[in-house]
Amino acid sequence: MSEAIGKTEYFDLVIVAASCPRPIPQIPPRDDREWWHVVWTTHLAWPPTDARGHGDDLARFYSELEDEHGGVGMSAPLPARWQHRPEPEGAVVLSSFAREIVARSIFELASTDRVAGETEIRALGVQERSVHLVLACPVEKLHQRIGRLKSRSATLLSFEPDARVGGKGTWGKGFWWAHLRSEELVCSVQSFVGRLA
Repeated sequence: MSEAIGKTEYFDLVIVAASCPRPIPQIPPRDDREWWHVVWTTHLAWPPTDARGHGDDLARFYSELEDEHGGVGMSAPLPARWQHRPEPEGAVVLSSFAREIVARSIFELASTDRVAGETEIRALGVQERSVHLVLACPVEKLHQRIGRLKSRSATLLSFEPDARVGGKGTWGKGFWWAHLRSEELVCSVQSFVGRLA
C-alpha cells in the first residue's frame, strides 16, 4: 500500500493512501473502474443529505468543486443550509478503538474479500459518526461493494467487546456518493478527506 498520512489512534482516523500533488496514475483504458467519494453514517446519525445535521463543510467543498470543475454527479444534492440539530438520542458514536478496527477492516476487505476485493482505496476517513472513502470500482458494483464493506465491518466490530458497538445497529441505511470523473477531482476530494480530522 502507498504511504499513509494523517491522524491515528486517539483522534479521528484519516488515512490518505496517496498524497497530493503527486500525480495519480492513469487507469488503463480497458479498465472499467470509476472513482467515487462515498460517505455513510452510523446508525441514527444525520446523513450528509439531511439539513438537520452538520454537513456544512462537505456541502461547501462540493459547491466550490462544482464552481471550479463544472457539475459533479451525486446520488443526492447536498443542502445549502444546515440546522445543526443535536444527533438523535441513541445515535452510534465510534470510539477511537472502534474507528481503528473499522479502518483496518475496510482496507483488508477492499483487498481480499470475495465481494469487496479488488477495490482500490485512495483515502479513508473514519470519524465518530461517519466514514468517507475515495475508491475505484465499476459502476455496476458500487452498491454491492459498499454494502459488503458496511456489513462486514459491522460484523468484525461485533467481535471486539471493547469497541462497544457492532453488528446490525452499527451503520445507518444507504450511503451518499459523488462520481469523480477526473484525476483533478480525485486529488481534490482525497485532500478534503485528509483534512477531516
